[in-house]
Amino acid sequence: MATNFGASTNILSKISVAKRIVQNKWGSSVKAVSSMPWMKIYLAFIFLAIFLLVISFSFSFVADYVGNRDALGGICFSSECLVHFYSIFRVPIDLVIEGFTLIAFVAAIFGSIIALGNYHVSVKSSALAGHISHLKLFQDYVEGESIKAGIDHRNCVDIYLWYRNMFPDSSQGDVKISDYYKNLVKRLIHEVERSDSSLRAPNVVEKYTFTNGDHQRRLIEALASIGVSISRKEPKIFSELETSAFRLIDSVNLTFSKSIDEVLDMQLLEIRRSYL
Repeated sequence: MATNFGASTNILSKISVAKRIVQNKWGSSVKAVSSMPWMKIYLAFIFLAIFLLVISFSFSFVADYVGNRDALGGICFSSECLVHFYSIFRVPIDLVIEGFTLIAFVAAIFGSIIALGNYHVSVKSSALAGHISHLKLFQDYVEGESIKAGIDHRNCVDIYLWYRNMFPDSSQGDVKISDYYKNLVKRLIHEVERSDSSLRAPNVVEKYTFTNGDHQRRLIEALASIGVSISRKEPKIFSELETSAFRLIDSVNLTFSKSIDEVLDMQLLEIRRSYL
C-alpha cells in the first residue's frame, strides 16, 4: 500500500533513550556545575580570602594589644569600656567587618551565577521532558486515528517526520505549529484545487489538464512531504485512500493546534474535489 519510511518504528527506542537522558540530566548538571574551572577558582578565592583575613586580624590584634596593654585595664562590659576597647582595636575589628562583607558580596555574586546556571539547566530539562511527553502523545494519537481511518500507520505514516515538520522547536518547549508545516499543507491544498479547477472549467484554456495519473503523482508527493504515504491505485481506490489521509491530517491539525483559527484554512475535507 505504501513505502515504509522506517522512522516511526524507531520512535519508542528514541523516546526511551531520551527519558533516560532526562532522568540523569539534573544530577549530571549539578556535577558539571561543581566541576567547572571557575567554580574551583571561586572556592580557592574564598578560602584564601578567609585565611588572609584571619592572619591579618591576628597580627593587627596582637600588635594593638602589645602596644596598648597598660591602657586596657581589667575586664569590663560597660558601654564606656566597649567604646574604649573599640578605640584601641579599631583597625583589626574594621578589617574583619569589611573583609567578611567583601567575601559575602563575592559569594553572593558567584552564588547567583550558580543558581542561574542551575535554573537554565532545569528549564532545558523541563523542556526536554515536555518534548518527550508531547511526542509520545502525538504518536499515540496518530496511531489511534490511523486505525480509525483505515490507514496502516506502521507502513504508511512516518510519525517522526510528521512531528518534526509540525513542531520543529518542541525540544525547546515551543509546540506551536510551524509555518513550514502550514506551507506543506497549503501545498497539498493547492494540488487538490489545481485538479478540481481543471475539471470545473472545461471550456477555459487551463495551464493544467487533469489526468488521474498526474493527479495521483502530485498528491503522493505532497502527502509524503508531510509524513503520510499512499501509493498509486485504481482511481476509485485512490480516492478512498486520499479521503482517509485527509481525514487523518485534519484530525491531527485540529487536535494539536492551539486554536481553531490557526488551522481554519488548512481543513482538507472542506476542499471541493470534483474529480471524486
